[in-house]
Amino acid sequence: MKRIRVLTLKGCNHCKDFKEGLAKANTVFEDLDADDNDELADSAEDLLMVDTYPIAIIEEGKSTTFVFMTNDGTQLGPRRLAANVVAIGCVDTTSMLQNI
Repeated sequence: MKRIRVLTLKGCNHCKDFKEGLAKANTVFEDLDADDNDELADSAEDLLMVDTYPIAIIEEGKSTTFVFMTNDGTQLGPRRLAANVVAIGCVDTTSMLQNI
């Protein structure tokens, strides 16, 4: 079973658009405010080397995929971070939704 958690920030238009896109696609996800989940958010930021939101964390079996917006476009596309961890950098929320 696929578990989708989305780290978001209050007042973030990208976060709002991404969550609306997930809801429109009937995708079940858990919305986690980054300020209330600072340990997870800080870990994701450090791992991905970004400070932009939203960040989607998709867990399926032993595999984890992070889908995020890049700060400057240098981390576009998929890259393997560890044996079971993949990061997919995107330019906007539309491309993020295509990678969920």
